[in-house]
Amino acid sequence: MNNLKNILIARGIKESWLAKQLGVTNQAVTNWIKEYSFPRKQNLKGISKILNVTVDEIFFNDINTNTDDDSYDIDTNNNKNKYEKANIKK
Repeated sequence: MNNLKNILIARGIKESWLAKQLGVTNQAVTNWIKEYSFPRKQNLKGISKILNVTVDEIFFNDINTNTDDDSYDIDTNNNKNKYEKANIKK
């Protein structure tokens, strides 16, 4: 499932702000969230950098988006891994 909306909500970021940062339309971001379409590679990199998450965290993993913590819990194939925000690869 697409976690983009959950990540935006957890960080208090509006779809329109993300669209402006990426130079795309609000509708493009809405379509990504609703999985009507998917971002191009350059936009995936931009989303990853802006939101400080990996592409996998956006689209493929369950992520604890609690922003009060200094790390995220990522559940991949029932393995719990702890990544420091600063060490997440982009």
